[in-house]
Amino acid sequence: MKTFNSMQALAQEWLAQKKPLVKPATYAIYHSHIVTHILPAFERPEQLTEEHVQALVYTLIEQGLAIKSIKDILVVLKMLGRYAAKWGLIPNPVWDIKLPAWQRSDAPQLLPSRAQKMLVQHCRTHFSFRNLGILLGLFTGLRIGELCALRWRDFNRADGTLSVHSTVGRDYDGRPLVSTPKTPSSIRIVPLPVGLKTFLSPFARAMEDDTFIVSGTTTPISPRVLRQHFRRLCRSVGIDHVRFHALRHSFATRCIAAGCDVKTVSSLLGHSSVSTTLELYVHPTLDQKRRAVEKSGKLI
Repeated sequence: MKTFNSMQALAQEWLAQKKPLVKPATYAIYHSHIVTHILPAFERPEQLTEEHVQALVYTLIEQGLAIKSIKDILVVLKMLGRYAAKWGLIPNPVWDIKLPAWQRSDAPQLLPSRAQKMLVQHCRTHFSFRNLGILLGLFTGLRIGELCALRWRDFNRADGTLSVHSTVGRDYDGRPLVSTPKTPSSIRIVPLPVGLKTFLSPFARAMEDDTFIVSGTTTPISPRVLRQHFRRLCRSVGIDHVRFHALRHSFATRCIAAGCDVKTVSSLLGHSSVSTTLELYVHPTLDQKRRAVEKSGKLI
């Protein structure tokens, strides 16, 4: 039976065993959660109890972390707990952790039509490769990591399509890292609107195939950098409190509102099942709700 004198020793050995089994980007996430949130809260493995974990959750909420981030940290904590239990340091962890109901929702945002038009206008008239990434996000619904991984060779000028087969995350030193996408269904071909294809074509003819579209160089930018650029751009045009992921959510929601079938939208988004598309991204707009109420009212 092994002994661990500290939480740090336990975490280091657990990470060492996980490293060859998970993608580098996943390992980087585990490493970050442990160093940033878990080790400051737990000195010894024996502290992995429901009481201590619940206390950490309340602390993280007070610090302003999103519920999704807290849930991700809890996943790592539970894996560490099971590893500690394997060596007899604690009982098998069965925690009933409460997340306060009043915490803000992490549901995806829908970008208002006016805000989307403002973004499109700005990105087309103030060209930069990062602004080009925002345009692609608006009209394709690609994940931010997938956008950062696009190279000009992935743009087929003849067909007007993008080939999505990679994503950019970061290693545990924070450097951009190109890897395979989230799931096998994430590897896909996404057609572009005619106007965007026409807009891209002159740049595609001038750029080398190995150049990343959103960075304009042979080195990708990280999703964090693109998010920061997006926040600054939104503030500059008077759009507040919109996350980059709203582009993906808005694309999916408006496809459905335009009459596209859910299976097609699911395929465009790279989801493994239609239910994911329905649960996460397809929400009725106020206009759709109003039309439904008007239709029901005609039956009275």
